[in-house]
Amino acid sequence: MRLHTGEKPYKCVTCDAAFAQKPNLQTHMRLHTGEKPYKCRHMRLHTGEKPYKCVTCDAACAQKPNLQTHMRLHTGEKPYKCVTCDAAFAQTPNLQRHMRLHTGEKPYKCKPYKCVTCDAACAQKPNLQRHMRLHTGEKPYKCVTCDAAFAQTPNLQRHMRIHT
Repeated sequence: MRLHTGEKPYKCVTCDAAFAQKPNLQTHMRLHTGEKPYKCRHMRLHTGEKPYKCVTCDAACAQKPNLQTHMRLHTGEKPYKCVTCDAAFAQTPNLQRHMRLHTGEKPYKCKPYKCVTCDAACAQKPNLQRHMRLHTGEKPYKCVTCDAAFAQTPNLQRHMRIHT
């Protein structure tokens, strides 16, 4: 009934806050005491623990859904399909990025990262770093089974399927 009357009889002794219900005051008091009675559900992100291990490679994840997404690299599963063309992707963000080809959407207005070798420009620094490998010939992604090496991770991932 106090919600309708506006009465707030539960007063904080530390500050001027007042509440209509006692549980709300108790929750508020934790701001002053620093008490944290609830365990964080994503605690592994804080501790760095990664209990979900890939059975195919050395990858490990803090959360089970991340491992399930990772496993698609090995299985080749691509459940996210483009409705405009035949393209398919293992992860939603990759489909979303692909869809911009069809819509013409350009979420990055400027391209501040300029290549010193050619006229290429990128909106994000990692993209320029990947582009630079075209000029340097660097291939940092090595196959653990054979001597193949690649400039980009997706090319190595596609290659790895020949070994399974």
